[in-house]
Amino acid sequence: MDWKKFSKESVKQIKENPTFFVISLFGLFALFLFLVNLFAVKNLNSTNFIAVFINNFIYLAKTLGLSQTTIILFCVAGSAALAYYKRFKLSITILLLCVVFIGVNVRLANLPLLKDSTNGEYLPLALDPLYFMRVAQTRLATNNNLPQYDPLRVFPGGNIAWHPEIMPELNVFIFKVASNFISGIDIRFIAVISPVIYFFFAILLFYILIFKLTKNKGIALLATLLLSVIPAYLYRTMTGFADHESIGMLAFYLTFIAFVYALSNINNKKVGKVVFASFFVGLTTTLTIAMWTGISSILFVLYPFTFFFVWLFNTKKESKVFVRNGLTFYIGWIIFTVITGLFFKYSPMGMLNFFLGSQSIISIAVLGFMVVDAIFIYTKPKFVKKNKRLFYSLGVTIILGVIVLPIIGIDLVGILRSSIVKFLTPWNTSRLNITVAENKQPYLQDWIGTTGKVIFWMFISGAVLFGIRLARKIKNLKKSTIFFILYILMIFGIVFSRISPTSTLNGESFASSLVYFIPLIAFWVYFFKIYMNEDFKFTGIQMFIFSWLFLTIVTGRAAIRMFFAITPFVSFMAAYFIIGIFEETRRAKDEILKMILIVIFTLIVILTFNATAQAYLATSNQAKNTGPSANFQWQNAMSWVRTNTAEDSVFVHWWDYGYWVQTLGERATIADGGHFQGAYNGDHKIGRYVLTNQDPNAALSFFKSMQTDYLLIDQTDLGKYSAYSLIGSDAEWDRRSAIPAAVYDPKQTRETNKGIVFSYVLNSMVDEDLVYQEGNSSKIFIPGPSYDVRGNAFANAGIYKIEVGVSNNSVTQPMAAYYFQGQNYNLPVRYVYINEQLFDFKKGVDSVVMVLPYFKTQGQSGNLDPFGAIIYLSPKVQKSLFAQLYLLDDAFGKYPTIKLAHEEPDQMISYLKSQGAQLNEFVFYGGLRGPIKIWDLQDIPENIQVVEEFYEYQHEQYGILDDKQFILE
Repeated sequence: MDWKKFSKESVKQIKENPTFFVISLFGLFALFLFLVNLFAVKNLNSTNFIAVFINNFIYLAKTLGLSQTTIILFCVAGSAALAYYKRFKLSITILLLCVVFIGVNVRLANLPLLKDSTNGEYLPLALDPLYFMRVAQTRLATNNNLPQYDPLRVFPGGNIAWHPEIMPELNVFIFKVASNFISGIDIRFIAVISPVIYFFFAILLFYILIFKLTKNKGIALLATLLLSVIPAYLYRTMTGFADHESIGMLAFYLTFIAFVYALSNINNKKVGKVVFASFFVGLTTTLTIAMWTGISSILFVLYPFTFFFVWLFNTKKESKVFVRNGLTFYIGWIIFTVITGLFFKYSPMGMLNFFLGSQSIISIAVLGFMVVDAIFIYTKPKFVKKNKRLFYSLGVTIILGVIVLPIIGIDLVGILRSSIVKFLTPWNTSRLNITVAENKQPYLQDWIGTTGKVIFWMFISGAVLFGIRLARKIKNLKKSTIFFILYILMIFGIVFSRISPTSTLNGESFASSLVYFIPLIAFWVYFFKIYMNEDFKFTGIQMFIFSWLFLTIVTGRAAIRMFFAITPFVSFMAAYFIIGIFEETRRAKDEILKMILIVIFTLIVILTFNATAQAYLATSNQAKNTGPSANFQWQNAMSWVRTNTAEDSVFVHWWDYGYWVQTLGERATIADGGHFQGAYNGDHKIGRYVLTNQDPNAALSFFKSMQTDYLLIDQTDLGKYSAYSLIGSDAEWDRRSAIPAAVYDPKQTRETNKGIVFSYVLNSMVDEDLVYQEGNSSKIFIPGPSYDVRGNAFANAGIYKIEVGVSNNSVTQPMAAYYFQGQNYNLPVRYVYINEQLFDFKKGVDSVVMVLPYFKTQGQSGNLDPFGAIIYLSPKVQKSLFAQLYLLDDAFGKYPTIKLAHEEPDQMISYLKSQGAQLNEFVFYGGLRGPIKIWDLQDIPENIQVVEEFYEYQHEQYGILDDKQFILE
């Protein structure tokens, strides 16, 4: 390198751009100090020169009123400046690494929290990561030769294979490499930090991807910064979340880079490059499947959707070179995906099924269209007019689909119906999925809340700017304007058709459907119209970005869990808008327009700096306070399980806790978060014949048939009652209910000559028809709810208040206030459960009021009110096993052979007891707090029958085993 020449040119550029140079240096200096402060200060002695220097700088910054946030803003300013300072190319790399290390450092902040308090071993954050850690442990113990079946996921009559994703195997590889350099390292530690390792490489690939798409380092750097600090992208990439998301996104970005490479070489005259591109895309597609099967489904929609438009624009002039290359690439992609799948032990048919799903069938449809269109291009039949060829090709493809698909067993009508439903409700609406919180279909307000208002609107603005640039490709001003307007209406129609549950546009109403579909149809009709009659061309990269945008806004309505997957594009579009406005400002020739754009850009920069800083602070605070979902109570309970139960014991519980019991308790379960229990419809059966079960013999028969040894119920099952009662219901939703709780209302609580009457305000539906008559009085009828096809209840009546009288520390009969059609009914409640005693008043509605102590904080202290809260158990709910065993301690004596083996107290209750509070099992403090209870099921009477249908699959048949013979008479 000619350093003399470089120096002269550098000095010249510094003279020409002194402001940029000063800001850049200050930004780099501030960023350096910030990073050293993050990584080094805690480990440096206070007498160390660097530590003193840093501490003095921090003190000076605070004296001047500068915060850590301000320092970050200067870093961003330096990044932006240096992005345009061409002679300092190395600085982009340095700044990129700084941004990446900021993201890494944030994600490592919670590492000290991830320890099991009972054995000091590292503990992953969530449920699924525990399973993958166990897979890695098993691979390591068996020299990477997993047993054919997983011994801890069991049910009679079936064997469950291990999950095929390769992340645990990669973690074992990392462990083996790291153990050569670091003594005493543990596979649990590798499992815990692996998400951050994968994040590091993935975020670098993300930068490369955005740069390849835009050829702009400023956009790529800013998008990478935003993605590193947006809270929506934190949890699933931070220390401890050793699931497939972090490594899956690595493969996801890599396959996108491969596809962009393919688009860049699709017109290459050397067919060898096209074949290589198809191999590259096929291999990375398989890698994505192997690393995160869920995210791979996007590829089989995005790639065909993109390539369909690439084909349209490149064959408009009937380019035979492109036809050859296009077919070579597309067919090669499918073939190489299938072939490379063999290396990951996927069968050819299994890989082909990824192309044949209800949504991914578009990949085969596009292939069929391309083949038909290619035939017309080569043969040029006279009946096909050149400007109408597209319609002939589409028509023939549809006819072939109607003929061929049924022959190979694919229901075309079902696919079309499913596609329409998927646009409105993209996620699976099965009983299970609609009860899982992260599968909930979100509203626009959820999306904005997760992303942040400023970044969300920057994303929308980026989509608008991209539409402007697409429209510029159309030379006719009128048609370009109409195209842009319809584009905006389509984007806004999809995004704003599901605003909130209280809005007219709630995603379910007829108005929502109109707002969604009319602009969507109008845009595509007009697009094809101008395509046929105008000479314009969108590039392959533009079509890829457009397709990614379209899928992002549709997916934004799918499920809350999908926010993670679409956040990268949101970050990209936000950065695209910010840098794009700067570019538009530079290009503007009209002085007035230029001034307006400068003002807009200045406001955008200020808003972006603030939003980025706020996102960083929110992410940082969230990270350092995020501990494992298996809290101390669960850690202690699982320690008891490990040391006090036989190694071949089998547990039954609601599916949420399976991985905790398997990995932390080291015992087998018949249900877990992987839902292998779907093989015997286990979610429904556990919901119906265990937790909401009303026939003790049916529950005992289920336990005996499934060969279970222990039943486990957690305190959070109270709040989940609405979920598992829905899943456990029959076709008429007979078990559907919830368990309301309330604290007393001081304003309505009153004193009488007999004592105090506590008033508890509820807002709960009457969950079934209620008929009440006392003596010779007339019958009172209060109807229960009606239900739609998904089990959503439409309440006809409700219960809004319960009053409990207390006299000399004993309770009087509660009164419940019901309402129906504008009338109120005050009816007595038959049972009260308090201080582990059941009081039966012999008459009244057959429900139970469970009185609980309520711990209320007051400043730095707290007050314990023994009558402060209640749980209301309706006549339906109080008969359930959950209520009878967990809440009421079998006060009705229905389960005499089921013995409590262990009770792990809530940490808050243990603390209050240590302070002298007189408490039993439960207290109300921010919701119900109670123990984890484990019952021994090994003393089931001999006359209880084994019902083999309990471990057989009944497809979409609910409650059909109710009439089985559970007991020998």
